Formats: sequence, structure tokens, C-alpha cells
Amino acid sequence: MTIAEDDKPLSLNEQESNAIKAIARTDDGVLLHRYLRRVLETVFDMDSDSALRQQNGRRSLARDLMRLMAEGIDERHGSSSDDPILTRAGSGGTVVAARRGAGRRITANTRVAGYDGDDAA
Repeated sequence: MTIAEDDKPLSLNEQESNAIKAIARTDDGVLLHRYLRRVLETVFDMDSDSALRQQNGRRSLARDLMRLMAEGIDERHGSSSDDPILTRAGSGGTVVAARRGAGRRITANTRVAGYDGDDAA
């Protein structure tokens, strides 16, 4: 008698991975994912000699959990999990690009203080 592929027991890693994906599909999982992103992206103060090691451990754990949660987050939202951490309700966004074109047109007849020969009087 052979065991069908569906009847094989899941390994511990598969069980844990499935549990983390299931958590990620919940509202609390989305909040947890957002918290982990803040941990990963936080700029930390280097007051002590061990700050880098401590923060690297936190960031590594956050990165690993986020990687395991990504599939559950994507299934829940149907989009990527790269939504902004902070959003403004009702905001259409802020334009950050510079205006195109010259602010004023300068021609051969435009007088520019300090550059015209008539200013040296």
C-alpha cells in the first residue's frame, strides 16, 4: 500500500509556514506585518557598542517573518504587500516633482540686475 501525496503528514516547517500564512490573512496579521515593516525600516540610535548586533537580530527576525507572511498578505489583499506604512485618509497624494518649464522667460531684452553694463554707474 502506498501513501498518496495528499495523505503524507506535513513537516514541522510546512505546518509553521502554513500557520504564519493563515495569521497573515487576518486583520491582526496585516497589523503585525505593518509593525514588522516599521521594525525593519526604523533608523536606530547607536548609543551602545552592541546596538548594531541587537538591531540586526530584530531586523533579521522581522525580515524572515515578513517573508513567510508575504503569501498570506498577497492572498488577502490581491495586491503586493508594499503598501505605505503611513497613509493619510482621504489624501490624493502630494506632488513631489518639480514644475516643468521656466518660471519666467528671459529674452535678449530682459534686464538682469548685476549683469547689464548700465548698472556700473
